[in-house]
Amino acid sequence: MAKNIFSILKADYNFMGRVERAIADKIIAEPDAIISGTLAELANSLHVSQGSIINFSRKFSGGGFPTLKEHIRQSSSVTL
Repeated sequence: MAKNIFSILKADYNFMGRVERAIADKIIAEPDAIISGTLAELANSLHVSQGSIINFSRKFSGGGFPTLKEHIRQSSSVTL
């Protein structure tokens, strides 16, 4: 299994830009909402572009938004 996404986000948090921090904060605070939601819903709730979320996903999960969601799902089952 991949490294815990929450640990990765917390470790890199101080090096993130404003938009990345907003996305990370949402993931940490509401992982279930990210897992069950869509890319468009997340972008709208954070007032960021879908492209920003895709770039974030690639940077921190190594894949697109579905890959990020899977990492969150796996990490949530480990941390809960």
